[in-house]
Amino acid sequence: MAAVVAAWLVEGKDSEEETAMGKQRKYLDRGRKIELEGRPYEVDWMTLLGAGRSAVQRGRADGAAFLSEVMWEGVDPAVVTPRPAALDYPLMRRWLDVNEDEAIDYLMDEWGLAFDEPAPENASQANELLELEDCITAGRGAHMLSAYQRSLPEGTGTWFVGYCSDCLRAILMWIDDADLSSRWWPFYDQESA
Repeated sequence: MAAVVAAWLVEGKDSEEETAMGKQRKYLDRGRKIELEGRPYEVDWMTLLGAGRSAVQRGRADGAAFLSEVMWEGVDPAVVTPRPAALDYPLMRRWLDVNEDEAIDYLMDEWGLAFDEPAPENASQANELLELEDCITAGRGAHMLSAYQRSLPEGTGTWFVGYCSDCLRAILMWIDDADLSSRWWPFYDQESA
């Protein structure tokens, strides 16, 4: 009886939490929960584009390794968005451990066009993707934003946001229209949530 009541409470809470900005779910395995802890279920690329662009334009990003360190400074706390689940690799590893199939489906959905390899068949293969070194650490020198999620033309160039197709990190990029030069900034350290 207690298990039925607990399941009903979790199910009822789930439907309450599915909002436009924060589709969230609880993942259960033998009574353990993997909670999204208030994180948005889907990445809101327009929100990230706006916050990241603002941080860069105000010079805040010059001394920061990741935009997340400075992009919410001075922003109304009601607007600040916690890191989406897909950009929290420790959480994704726990989810893979608890519910392999659903976690893999979620990752494939979120990575979308940035991911052009065969889908991982199990948690071990998915974890290999989560363990890819970022492009700079791997010595590639720059990120390749070949499958951007949103863009915003501005003046002499265009802002782009999305995943790097080589290391699957969330990136903000500025491309100059005249000479096609680019600058990029990573949004989060996806290994530390």
